[in-house]
Amino acid sequence: MKDIELQGRFPWRTKDTTPAPNAGAGGKRIVWIDYAKAVGIALVVFAHLPSPLVPFIFQFHMPLFFVLSGFLYKPIGARRELGRSFRCLVVPYLVYNAGLLALTALFGSFRASMVAGVLLGNQASLPGNYFALWFVVSLFLMRMAVSGLHSGRAMAAASLLSVLAFAAVRGSGFVSPSCDYFQLGSSLLCLPFFVFGIAMRRLSLERLAVWLGAGRTVAFAVAAGGLLLWAGMANGDVDVFRLSAGKSLAAFYVVSASLSYLFVLACKALSTKENMVVRTISHGTLPILAVHQTMILAMGRFVEFHALTSVAATLLILLLCYPLVKVGERFFPLLLLGKRNVG
Repeated sequence: MKDIELQGRFPWRTKDTTPAPNAGAGGKRIVWIDYAKAVGIALVVFAHLPSPLVPFIFQFHMPLFFVLSGFLYKPIGARRELGRSFRCLVVPYLVYNAGLLALTALFGSFRASMVAGVLLGNQASLPGNYFALWFVVSLFLMRMAVSGLHSGRAMAAASLLSVLAFAAVRGSGFVSPSCDYFQLGSSLLCLPFFVFGIAMRRLSLERLAVWLGAGRTVAFAVAAGGLLLWAGMANGDVDVFRLSAGKSLAAFYVVSASLSYLFVLACKALSTKENMVVRTISHGTLPILAVHQTMILAMGRFVEFHALTSVAATLLILLLCYPLVKVGERFFPLLLLGKRNVG
């Protein structure tokens, strides 16, 4: 009876009888997550290269990763979450930054103040190839912020307070694009996306793709996504790391959350079979995030980037990172975020 009621209210929440292609000790692997993360990290790399598409990608690419992180988040209590997040986020953050500092010292541009920037989580005070690791700091704060919350109402309230706090601190000048200690500003701005990801899993909202079918889902995602991108560009440039959310904060949340959701639906509809290359890239999003801007700087010494070379550089970076991720899977799993993609 309960299944019938759910089907009437939420047709996409019916039980999926399709066997999962991979079962792990903690559950069954979610194939569409692999595709979403792999394509998402490719967009992150591409968005840091010259292309007329970059402003469109910035409308949703980082909110998407917070949505996916929220979808995969499983509450275990504040004390245990602190240990888990320290192991899976803080330790890799320090290790990757230490590696970048070593490279900086090797090439003679090291400053002692850079160590303080790392320890204070202020990536904006560091050279450009350090910037992307801001995501790890924000994700740590978000996981800790919701670790003691269990009800949907509490999380919705936390999201609202987060938005109000962001508006207040941005207006007061307490945080700025060049001085955002512990990424407080970007964390407050993006917490609603993390909570949205949690709600998506609890309500099985991704199952709408199953109910609509692959063809209709993709058509809907393309049509609605085009309109949303137009609306987002009309609202202004977005760069959540730089605390830029366009002219209207409300429009930013609607556009970025909706685009992230449409991206999820498209991945859910199209990713029917597991692919080991996609799975590896998905598993290696953190190391790719950490090193890709350094690789772009190195490539820039030999190549003049434009639209086509930016596509080629993105593919080359993913290709070069692939064996690094495979080595990490074998010998340094902690540095790959230490989190399994399972249901």
